[in-house]
Amino acid sequence: MGLATARRLAHKHLNLILAGCDAAKLHRARQQLLQDGASSVLTWTADLQDAKQVDALTTKIQQLDDDVHVQHLVICRGSSAKFQE
Repeated sequence: MGLATARRLAHKHLNLILAGCDAAKLHRARQQLLQDGASSVLTWTADLQDAKQVDALTTKIQQLDDDVHVQHLVICRGSSAKFQE
């Protein structure tokens, strides 16, 4: 769901920031989003299930240059669990 949302935003030529725990997947997603029309794509490796890594990611976002404005924040954190009725 996160990549699908990012692709829709890329088609609007926006600047995107992606975070995920798999650096290789982030690299592939970045390439795809640039091809889809994103103006720029920053990627950061972070496990969004780890509170310390979320805090570190938040700090990175807050420390972005003044010319980088975050207009939309989309958080899609997947988890796995056994489904039982």
